[in-house]
Amino acid sequence: MILSGKDAYIIFEDNTTLWWLKFLKRGFRHCKMYVKITGKIYVELNPLSNQMFLLVHFFEKEAEFKKVIHREVHLKTKIKDAPLKTAPFGAFTCVEAVKRALGIHRFFVITPYQLYKYILGCRKKVLTK
Repeated sequence: MILSGKDAYIIFEDNTTLWWLKFLKRGFRHCKMYVKITGKIYVELNPLSNQMFLLVHFFEKEAEFKKVIHREVHLKTKIKDAPLKTAPFGAFTCVEAVKRALGIHRFFVITPYQLYKYILGCRKKVLTK
């Protein structure tokens, strides 16, 4: 696929604009992602409950991008090709949008914190092989 292998930065936020988000773990109430297209161009995918934003950012220097993500909990990962089958059924949430963009087909990853733990676990498996 076109984006397979590209660097993706998953950002976890403490967004509590909706009352029911307060039941989620602090610091992990919303997630969005940035995909590095070239050295200076990043695409932001920000799936909100009422609207999805797809923004293109141009950062003159890498340090500018680092300032943007520095304030939040974030993970760097790679986009992979999804399995050639239908993704598991799930409510369309920020987590589901990010999972689909990353090529993750895990039914029981439904909260931002679960996504964080899943990505951390995958990274550890790759590093220890």
